[in-house]
Amino acid sequence: MVKLQDRWGAFSQDLVLLSAVGSVRTTSGVLIARRYAAPRVALDRLRATFAGRARKPGYWQPKWFDPTEAIDAANRLGIPNFAAVSAALGATPAPLEELRAVRNFFAHRGALAGRTARSVIGVATTPEVHNYLTETLTGGALRFEVWISTLQGMARASIS
Repeated sequence: MVKLQDRWGAFSQDLVLLSAVGSVRTTSGVLIARRYAAPRVALDRLRATFAGRARKPGYWQPKWFDPTEAIDAANRLGIPNFAAVSAALGATPAPLEELRAVRNFFAHRGALAGRTARSVIGVATTPEVHNYLTETLTGGALRFEVWISTLQGMARASIS
């Protein structure tokens, strides 16, 4: 679960920054126009869109795994395929909040992670979380398999 959420964040980052750089094609063959010379340049431009108290330091990046922040970054960068990217990343129901709670439960093991897991998914012990993830849902798939399938669908929609 840790790797799944981390990979989703990396995918969202690549999706937005490569869309900002351009010179890539969607799966339907549409060429995304070039806007920035490189992802680093796009990140610098993204940081520059924040002013005053909201100004971001040079090391800052959005929480790419968070659809709200990734969509905001895409909007601020003016990516040409914003409609497809925002619709896909903002799709509901998406397992992203549950995935984050489970990821943090296993990655951090602290009281806060346990409380968050209990509030988001309703369980907070290792056996309960394991049972939650391996619960068979309608159609016979396990919950974590449904999450993977949902994220794959969101990814495909974002690049079409």
